Amino acid sequence: MRGFAHIGVLQVLEGANIPIDMVSGTSVGSVIGAFYCAGVPLKMVEELAVDTRWWNFGWPTLSRDGLVSFAALEKWIEFQLGPLHFEDLATPFAVTATDMLTGETVVFNSGPLAPAVRASCSVPGLVTPAHYEGRILCDGAISDNVPGDILYEQGADFVIGVDVFRSTYKRPLHLGPVGRGLTAVEIMVRKSGNGLKNVDCLISPELAGATYIRFSKRQEMIELGRRATVPHLDCIEAQIKNAKTYEVLQTS
Repeated sequence: MRGFAHIGVLQVLEGANIPIDMVSGTSVGSVIGAFYCAGVPLKMVEELAVDTRWWNFGWPTLSRDGLVSFAALEKWIEFQLGPLHFEDLATPFAVTATDMLTGETVVFNSGPLAPAVRASCSVPGLVTPAHYEGRILCDGAISDNVPGDILYEQGADFVIGVDVFRSTYKRPLHLGPVGRGLTAVEIMVRKSGNGLKNVDCLISPELAGATYIRFSKRQEMIELGRRATVPHLDCIEAQIKNAKTYEVLQTS
């Protein structure tokens, strides 16, 4: 659910006419990124988020690999967007997943869109992994939580990262040691891939202690994304202006 903050971030950037030339996404960021890069207006993305429920994403399953299957997520994306390939998108897009056998980050930027997004969202231990292109794939955040490095490799000059994995030590007392373990997992995932340091601007909404599962909090998440983005606008605009000035000087 924290991933809905991405909608708020994009709304503020778009409202400020910040040009977005390419996008990378992992986990729920790959879902929001898929809709955005397919050209779906952000207002419609927000409305869709309001109407979405867990049964649109996952179905219970009897498997030693997970409790839930995200086959429903794949079908839902195809229902909403059609059987799109990355090559069909209005904005270049890359999705990351994690190979469970090798631990490496797997990047998808060509071929069918929906299976790649499903793989990127498959939280290990909870969701059954995706078997795709000869690999066993799970959530991309496990190996690269903020995949800005992919955009640099594809030629980006200025990369904005969005961090929705802020951790908290303060959890309900009844969780005891389990709560401390969850905090440790948050810290590990948040720092995976060193993406927090490998972007030019990091937007980090105030999500410490926020829910991961309650759809009733979706509007709150979107608003937190908006609030976190506004203070960065002056810096982003200045950096873009400087980059354009340098480009003119280089070509004149």
